[in-house]
Order: sequence, then C-alpha cells, then structure tokens
Amino acid sequence: MADNSKTKERLKEITDSIENGIKELFESDKYQQYLRTMSRFHSYSLNNTVLIAMQKPDATLVAGFNKWRDQFSRNVKKGERSIKIIAPTPYKVKKEQEKVDPVTKAPMLDTNGKVLTEEVEIKIPMYKVVSVFDVSQTEGKPLPTLAENLTGDVKYFEIFMEALKRSSPVPLFFEKMPEDTDGYFHTTKQHIAIREGMSEIQTVSATIHEIAHSKLHNYEKERQEKVQSDENDEPIKPISRQTEEVEAESISFAVCSYYGIKTDENSFGYIAAWSKGKDLPELRASLETISKTSSALIEDIDRHFAEIVKEKGIDLSAEKEKLPAYYLTADKVNAIVTDYGTEGKLVSGELELLIQNVGTLANSINNKLIMWQSDHMGEGVPADVEQNIVEQQISALSKELAPKELAYQMGDFYFSIQTIEDGYDYSIYDKDYNLLDGGVYDDPDISIYKAIDYILEDEPAMDFSTAKDIDYEELTEKADQAWQESVAVKKAEVLSDEPMQEHTYPLPDPDISILDRNSYGYLYDEMLPLTKERATELFEQDLTVYLLYEDNTEAMAFDLKDIDNHGGIFGMERTDWIASKDFEELNAAERFSVLELEQRFLESPADAYAIYQLKSGDKYRDYSFEGLKSLENRGLSVERDNYNIVYSDKFTGFASTRERLEELWERFNIDHPDNFKGHSLSVSDIIAIKHNGIVTYHYCDSFDFVKLTKFLESVPLVPDSFLTGDRIDTPRGSFSLTSMTKEQMSAAGYGVHHTSDNGSYYIMGNGTHAFAVRNEDNPLRTAEMSTERNYNQIDGIINNQPTVAELEQTVKAGGQISLLNLSRAIREDKKEKRISVVEQLKNQSVANKEKQKTAPYTSAEMER
Repeated sequence: MADNSKTKERLKEITDSIENGIKELFESDKYQQYLRTMSRFHSYSLNNTVLIAMQKPDATLVAGFNKWRDQFSRNVKKGERSIKIIAPTPYKVKKEQEKVDPVTKAPMLDTNGKVLTEEVEIKIPMYKVVSVFDVSQTEGKPLPTLAENLTGDVKYFEIFMEALKRSSPVPLFFEKMPEDTDGYFHTTKQHIAIREGMSEIQTVSATIHEIAHSKLHNYEKERQEKVQSDENDEPIKPISRQTEEVEAESISFAVCSYYGIKTDENSFGYIAAWSKGKDLPELRASLETISKTSSALIEDIDRHFAEIVKEKGIDLSAEKEKLPAYYLTADKVNAIVTDYGTEGKLVSGELELLIQNVGTLANSINNKLIMWQSDHMGEGVPADVEQNIVEQQISALSKELAPKELAYQMGDFYFSIQTIEDGYDYSIYDKDYNLLDGGVYDDPDISIYKAIDYILEDEPAMDFSTAKDIDYEELTEKADQAWQESVAVKKAEVLSDEPMQEHTYPLPDPDISILDRNSYGYLYDEMLPLTKERATELFEQDLTVYLLYEDNTEAMAFDLKDIDNHGGIFGMERTDWIASKDFEELNAAERFSVLELEQRFLESPADAYAIYQLKSGDKYRDYSFEGLKSLENRGLSVERDNYNIVYSDKFTGFASTRERLEELWERFNIDHPDNFKGHSLSVSDIIAIKHNGIVTYHYCDSFDFVKLTKFLESVPLVPDSFLTGDRIDTPRGSFSLTSMTKEQMSAAGYGVHHTSDNGSYYIMGNGTHAFAVRNEDNPLRTAEMSTERNYNQIDGIINNQPTVAELEQTVKAGGQISLLNLSRAIREDKKEKRISVVEQLKNQSVANKEKQKTAPYTSAEMER
C-alpha cells in the first residue's frame, strides 16, 4: 500500500510539471524546440513529448536502461541523469460474470434454469513514472544509420512532393500567384494550390502547411457530411483564424524538422501573444491536435515515399553508404589524441584520461558528425568542420571526465585545486601546511589538468614532474588545522596582557578605560566604555547607549530598566560621543600641546584645516618667506621637522579646495581668530585641508598654492597590526579579519585569493600569509591607517603608536624615528593607571555579577 501511494505521489508531481511546462511552452524559442522534439517522438503521447522537451530538448532517441543494454548493446554513461516519462502498466484481474450467448446476447441458463457464470480476465489501466535515457547519454555499439534527408537534390524532392500529393486529402497542383502568397486551400472547390517558382524548401513547407489546413479546417466538408448523415448535432463552429494558422504552421515546422528540412524559424513571433489569455485545456487541445496530425502525416509520407521508390525501382542503398554511422573508428581517434599530446595541445593528465576513454570520445565525435550531416542534407563533412568538432569534443570530454578536485605533493610544497563556477580555485602550501599563495584561474573552458599546467608556469620552484598524488580532503583538513593554530596565536597576541594605549581625546567616562573594556571581553574599538552611572546620565540626554557583553556582543538600551538590570559595562559609539555637547565642552576646557593639536586635527571626523608655520630660530631663517623655486635653487626642501602646527579648526559649509585655501589666506591675513597665536599667513606657510577623511598639504608659494606630495611620512601598514579578533570562515579555511582596506592590502603586496560565500569579504594573501578584508571602501579608515601601527582595532582615532621602549630599540638598531612619535610615547608613559572597573564589577554581589543577557523591554534587536 505504501509503494502504491508513493507511485501516485510521483505521478501527480510529474503531471503537475506537465501542466506548468505546457504554459511555459508558448514562448517563441521554447515552442520551436518543443516542435522539434515532438517531430522526433511523434508516436509519443502529448504528455511524454512535453516531458522530454522539458528535461532534454535535444534528445533524439530514448529507451530504458535495460533496453539499451539488451537490444542495442549500449550502456548508459556513468553519472547521466535519466529522463522521466509516464508509461502504461496495466494489470489483470479475474472477475466472475454472466455467460452471454454470442448470437442472442442473452444470458445462458443451465439445465436447472440458473444463469451460467464464467471467470474472465479484465485489464485495468494503470500508469507509473519510468526512467529512460537518450542515445547521447549512452556508449557502445553504433546504431543503424537513420534515414537520410530527402531534400538534398531534385530527384528526392520530386519523390517527396509526390509523397505529399498522395498524403493530401484533396487534389494538389501548382499555379502562378503573387509573391506574398505561397499557397492556399480552397474550401469550396476542395483543392490545394501552391505558387510556382519557389525554392524546394519553401515549396515543401507551404505544401505541408496547406495540407494541415485541409485536414483540420475543412469546415465545408464536415458540414456536408453532417447533412448526409441527417444528424441533428450542433452546427460546426470554426476556430479563430489565428489558431488555424498556429496549428498549420506548427505542423509544417514539425514535419519539416522530422525530415531535416530547415524552415524559417522567425514565423513564431506571435505565439506568445496568441497563447495569452487561453486556459490550459484550450492550449492542451491545440497541442494534441498538432501532435496527432503531425504524427499521422509523417506516417503517410513515409509509407507513400517507400511505395514511390519501389514503383520507380530506385535503389537508395548506395546513397546510404555516404552516411556511415561510425564516421571515425576508435583507432583513428586514438591516433588523433596521441598526436595532440605530441604537439602539446594536451597536457599529460588530459592525454592519459582520453586514451583511457577513447571509445567514449569516438562515440561523442561520431554523434556530432552525423548530426552535422543530418542538418546539411547528407553532405560530406568538410575537413575544417571535422577538425572543429574533434577539438570541441576532446575539450568537452576532458572537462567532463576530469576529477573536480586534485591535490599533489611536490617536494616541500603542497598544491590543491578544485573546480568552481568561474574556473579553478587553487592553493599552495609549505611543508607545514601554511598557505603561501593561491587564487582563482578564471578560465572555465579548459580542463583542470590544463589549468594546473598554466598555474605552475609562474611557480618555478614547483616541478610537476615530481608530483605525487595525495588525498585532497586530507590536505585541506591539515591546512585548515594549521590555519586554526596560527589564528589562535595571533588572537592571543591581540588579547595579551600588555598595556594598551588610550585614546588621546577626552573619553565620555573618566572612571572606565579602553583597557577595562578590552579586559571585560568587548573589543570593538568604535564603542567607548561607560559605567552604569554615566550610561544613565547620557541616556537621559537622549543619547544612544549600548549594553556590552563579555562575548563581544552588544544590545541597544531602549529603557532605563534595561540599564538598571544589566550587570556588565556599557558603551556609546565614538561618533555619537564626538558629536555630543559634552565632548565640545570638554574640548573647549582643555589646553592642547602642539602634538595633541595635530593629532586632534588628523583624528577629526569632520572636514577641518590646520596651519603649519616654521619654527623660530636661526636654523630655520633660510626657509622663512622663501618660495619653492628659491629653496630648490639652494638645495633645500620642505621638511616636516621644520614646522609646528599653530592652529586647527573645523570647516562649515561646502566649498572646493581652491575656495578653502583662498578663504583661509584672506581670513588669516585680515581677520584671524582671537586665539590664533601665529603670524599672518605668508610665503613658506603650509595649509592642511582635510576633506572626507583625506588630508592634503598646500605650500604657500610666491604667487600660488602648491600641493605637496610628501609632508607627513606614512608608516608602512602591516595587516597583523590591525587584527580585529574576528575570524572569517570560507570553504578554503578560516582567516583572521584585518581592518585594512583592499587597496591598502594591495599596496602592502597582498593579492585577492578568493571571496567569502556572501561576497562580504576578500581573502588576500602575499605568498606567506592570508587575511580577510571587508569588501567596502571607507575613506575615514584609509586616512587613519596611514598612521596606525599597533594591535587595536581601527576606530577612526589615531591611537596606536609605538611605545618609548620600541622607539629606543629602533635607535639602537641604527634606525630613524619620528619626533612626533617620541613625544606622544613619552606623554602616554606618564599617564597614571586608572583603577580597573572590571575589578569593581567582580566585587559586586553574585546576583549583580550574573550577566542578564535578555532582550530589552522594547524588544531591541541584537546588533553586531
């Protein structure tokens, strides 16, 4: 019972798909393909024809797995997907019924007058889904040659036209007509006329078209037959003229396709418009009519053609020899493949694979050659066409039979490669399974073996002749393990107990530090830490406050109860803090050193400017009020160490850089701010403009402003210095996330290896290490990274600078250091350590210690 239920379910699924397929057929291209399929399977039901067209529209001959093997000595290729069709599976039951007299049709009685009964066998119709395969999905003994096309020359054309005349239900003759008319069916005179002087193909197509009209749309004949039969049926209702044309043209196209006659494929542009608005039964009825009429006409033409050939004594066997079913022998194909290997057209892996499957390759080539001949009226295959077909099939089979993934050991290196949609993804590892290099070879049209050959051309240290096959999965597992270990080491470095430098601008809460926040377990540096008291105060000022958790997640506070019930620390985003009134008041109250003033300018999230003027003293007298040309003539240049920043402020409104420079020149010469302590702007001063996070420096020259390409030296970027502590998992492994941009990674010598599944991250490597990089462009972060160098996450604030100890080591090693960095480091070292708020939290009661990680009262969403 269970099996029967399952069969019914499968049958319902496939019949539902037929209905959907019929609705989708009436798009011009799909409809033409359906007609071609229907012509090849004209004896099949409409349902099965639609199913074959949906699943494998290029199918030519289908049969079941066992039938191919037992009747045709051919085997289904490994991995081929079957075509599902519906097959009748009737079963017989025995039934007791009355015995009827064959003459009188009355029940027969026995001697006692009782009705005699007899046991009879009744056939009950049933259907099930079965699997079949197309000939192109099989290999083995060649099939017998198919009947050749019949319109290759005039002799066949004349025979074919005679067969059409005999198949027509009404007389058929030729006459002169206007060029815009190919023929017509005269319903009153009951004959077909075809225009003289047309090409053979056009003549055949028009003739079949009119025969279809005479078979399906002969309403006059049907009316007369009803009159003669004295039937009182309803009068004949003609179908629409457009439907008549669709049916006739479809039958003509299908029959011509069956005989290999190429007709105009642009005649179905109106199919979609015709089918619009028609329901499924109406569409199905038209397809049934087209299918049955085409099938009957093909059978009539075949029968009459055979009769005519026999009547005229024509022997077609000699012609059939022109179309050998097996065009190239396996030995011939083997020789071709071997020559390709000798000529270097095939690499060793491809050559070995094709030699092992030379029979399959020969079948594939011969099928294509025969199809070409069939499409070209039985012509011989030209040499260049044959060569193209051979090369195409060699390339296709090389890809089809090749493994999807491979791995090798080559000396101290490991190499893996796998097939992807756009080509081949490969990786190169060292002897300890650390990723050295990799990427995507973006040519999906070549085999995996040829891709390996091209990739290794650029890797002279790797000799493929020494390659040893290894297990792909085992290699990738070991590489992943090695990467996991390296990530753990880097994460330990990031989260080490070394003191971390603080932000140099005022934080929102002096009672809790960045180090406290990191020790707590929250590492996102865009979030500034708060105690509960300060969080409550800022929340009441309508500022956004977050509840921070030890697993590096956060939730927005929507109510004071959320803050009261949270047992951990709190935070607010850096941008919110800098834009707040409290921050402005703290800034106004503080006095900043020269170095702090410059750092505030560089860290400012808003558009800003700064003015640099030469330091005082005899040492700088030669530079004062000198134009660039004058400095150059004396062998002098503009040096950062010769200048102090004397003023900085934000811009308001929008203007071009040129307008900004002229505005500042006028302002600082005529009406400079009261707190400006420098001299009026003049030659040799430098104006720094910050716009969208990018800083440019402009020298006040004798008659104009000159942009300086080099003023503040940028520290080379190292991805390890900007690890976020997060890890990005991809099918190729797990990678540490760095907050550097793609462009900065490229400048540091890293190239794109692959992307994450969702495209949000690039995986970039330099031959030794690889990192994950966000797929985004952030100018603010770019500006910050020009000076950051330590292990904190990028936060839009230049806070990661070398320590005094590190600078001393650089000097001892003979290197040069920046006075700016030294001054900042000394100031940082002098800062007193604050009391850790984490320790205060640990001293709270057990109830308060437990983190209440529940959704806020207003169902706030968790944010990352």
